Amino acid sequence: NRMAIGVAVSDSPVGPWTDHLGSPLVTWTDVFGTSTNGQEVIDPHTFVDTDGKVYLYWGSWNVARVQELAPDMKTKIGGISTMSGLTSFFEAPWVVKRNGIYHMVYDWKQGGSACTPSNYQACIGWATATNPKGPWTYKGIVLDAQSATTMHPSIIGFGDKWYITYHTKDAVGGGHFRRSIAIDEFTWTGDTINKITPTWS
Repeated sequence: NRMAIGVAVSDSPVGPWTDHLGSPLVTWTDVFGTSTNGQEVIDPHTFVDTDGKVYLYWGSWNVARVQELAPDMKTKIGGISTMSGLTSFFEAPWVVKRNGIYHMVYDWKQGGSACTPSNYQACIGWATATNPKGPWTYKGIVLDAQSATTMHPSIIGFGDKWYITYHTKDAVGGGHFRRSIAIDEFTWTGDTINKITPTWS
């Protein structure tokens, strides 16, 4: 089940898109060498820091990784780092910076727990750091498990409001692998993300 991460460019946010490199940016062998075991190279997220530095995050199966990139989004700077402190990390890391603090949300999974009684569920965990590569400090669950097996969160600041997106299987004809997007506004108390209650309409 070998996978890779590519990068595409466009003059429009809706495309058409072209391959920026003509080859993958990160491959299975970049991470694992000749090994055939380990987490999949999936769920990429790019974060541009306030100083212009670029970071590519990805990961699954309890391992989260980060690679610094040049502003051209295709030249690697240094090596791949494995991040620590992400309790029950499963997949789908997403990072933002607020008030000088880095915040990561991710799929949190711990079979047999109150939040994920089975391995076929996920919640959204949250961690903070003072460096975009970590180490991270786990802060808790910000959104409980919903209907789909995974949630793949992102958080977005727009004006003075903040939103979280994630996926469910709640749309008509939906399923665990036919997912729909949900979005909810959330609030902060200081530097703490307040627990999120999904909105149904």
